[in-house]
Formats: sequence, C-alpha cells, structure tokens
Amino acid sequence: MRLQTRSLLSFARSIVVVVIPKTTTRASFSFALLKLDGSYHVDVFSSNRKIDNLIKCGRLDSAVEMFEAMPIRDVVSCNLVIAGHARHGFQELALDLFKEMVFRSLRESPSTCSLVLGICSDVGFYQEGLQVHCRVVLLGFNANLFVGSTLIDLYPQASYLNPAMQLFDELPGRSLATWNLVLRGFYQLGRSYEMLGFYLKMKSDVGVDPNGVTFCYLIYVCARHRMGREGLKMLETMIQEDLKPDVVTFLSMLMGCRHSCLVREEQLIFESTETIHAVYLDKRHYSCMVDLLGCIVHQNEKVGRRAAIALLELNPDNPTMLLQASSFYSEIGDTKMFMKIREYKETSEMRKGTCYNFIESINHGYS
Repeated sequence: MRLQTRSLLSFARSIVVVVIPKTTTRASFSFALLKLDGSYHVDVFSSNRKIDNLIKCGRLDSAVEMFEAMPIRDVVSCNLVIAGHARHGFQELALDLFKEMVFRSLRESPSTCSLVLGICSDVGFYQEGLQVHCRVVLLGFNANLFVGSTLIDLYPQASYLNPAMQLFDELPGRSLATWNLVLRGFYQLGRSYEMLGFYLKMKSDVGVDPNGVTFCYLIYVCARHRMGREGLKMLETMIQEDLKPDVVTFLSMLMGCRHSCLVREEQLIFESTETIHAVYLDKRHYSCMVDLLGCIVHQNEKVGRRAAIALLELNPDNPTMLLQASSFYSEIGDTKMFMKIREYKETSEMRKGTCYNFIESINHGYS
C-alpha cells in the first residue's frame, strides 16, 4: 500500500520493530544500560568524551573497545559510536547498533533519529528509513526541526514527495536549509514547474532569503526547460544579492543559453566566468560553447576556436571531445583543422608527446 494513502500515525503504529539489514562483519554489540531509577555512573560522561576524541582522531576500533568496556552506557554513548561508524564508512554496522538499541529498550533521542535517518538516506536504505519514521512518530519527535529536516531529505530520494511536503507543512519552524531540501526534492524528481511555484511561496515567507544553493537549483530548472532568459534573471538577482555563483551554477546557465539559442548571452557569461567571477572553467563549460557557437553563427568563430582548443587541451584523448571539436571545425568550414583532428582521432596509439605536439600545432596556426 502506498504511503500517501494512509496517515503517518496509523502507519507508524502498524510497525513496532525496526528491521535493519543484517551484517556478519562484526560481532553483536553488548549492552549494559542505565538503571530505570535514573542513577548515573560517574564515569559515563568522561568515557563519552574519550570515545568522541578517539573517533575524531580516526581510532574507531579503540573507541569501540572503550564503548564495549563501559559498565554503563547512555544514549550519548550509542550516538557517538553510531556516528563514528557512519563517518568511517561502516553504515550497516551503525544501523546494527541502532537496531540493538531498540531491541534493548534504550530510548532514542531526537539526535539518534536524525543521525540514523541521515545514514539511511546516504546509503539508500529507504525502506528502513521509513520504518525509523514510525519510531519518530511513536516517540513524539515528529515536531523536532532536525528530525523533520532529515525526513524531508529522505522521502524524495525514496520517490515520495507528498509525505515530504506534508512534513514540511507540519514543522513548527522552517529554516532556509529546510526550504532548500524541498526544492532539491522537486529537482530530484523532475517536478520543475512545481519547484518554481514553491520558490514563490518561499519568497513570501518572512525572514527566509534564498542563498546560492537555492539559485543553483532554480537556474538548473530554467536550463532544463529552455527558459534561458528566466535563468539569466535568476543569475542577475543572485549576483545583485552578493551571492557567489559556483562552477555548477555557471554550467547550468551556459546550458540554459544553449537550449534557448542565446548566443550573445552565453558568450558574455563564458567570458566573464573566469575574468570577473574567478570561477575556473572545465571541459563541460567549453563543450557547451563548442556546441552552441559551432552550430549557430560564424561571427563567434574566434570564441568558438578558443573553446575548441581549450576543450582539446583539457582532454585530448577523449573521443567525444575530439568528435565535438571536429564537428565545430566542419561547421565553420575549416577543412584543414577538421582533417587534422580526424587523423589524430584515428591514430591507433595516442602517446603523451603526440598529444602535446598536436595541441601546439593548433595553437601555432590559430593563436
């Protein structure tokens, strides 16, 4: 039964056992829990600090040894070891420890749930994450901002956006990071027009100002739907608000200009990326320029040649890049360069020295 058709609370009450993937790579953790009367061993706090320091120093095995030697542990002890395993790439072992916490009736904290939900999201254990949500509801943590945020991050990755929206609407407070998580959900599931509508809702929320992450998602959506001019307005707004576009933002913007055939605008962005914004281009950006300038107009031949040469310098042995560059020279009618690249592409052995000689010959002729 799909999750959207049932209330979250009734779904949570229908599952009381958390099922986590089993692993045989480590023996089960032993537990000695706090007494029910609330008495606290004097060494627990000190041991927790030592465990935390060991994990931060990369000594996970020593931290686990200390954890297992503790006569009494609390939820902080378990949270530290769970986080330590996740940080060192042992996510399944971290989930094993959480499962044993549940079985041994050591009550989780909101931090535990947020941590475990993040692990489930990172490694793709979505079904287990949904079951942890059941625990969240039963324990009354669903109003916690950090727990709610990790759930909002989890559900779109499991292809469920409606529950994420429901959780967002029910949160008592919303940070910018929470708004961006929902935007990312729309982005991940390809629901671009709804994403733009959500952005308008975001702008109307008092005290929430979009940041670079927000604009990166929006510019990508504009590029995807051939809304190049709208993307340019987003980029302009971003710069006016002193937000620094990154390499991905500029790539999305170049793609948007290409899809919308905004030749002059793409050329201006391309030329300003390094000189004005100090963002250094890679082969993806040059590829966009070669695609656009080679297929549309000859008055941009100079910029197109520069982009083609840069593309070859970045990756001279990549067949796709060679094909792209040769297509550009064919489009502008430069038969000599087209044949030179084609011959080089067909060479059976492309040695490093040959690559440099080839690039130098191009630069020498068209510098």
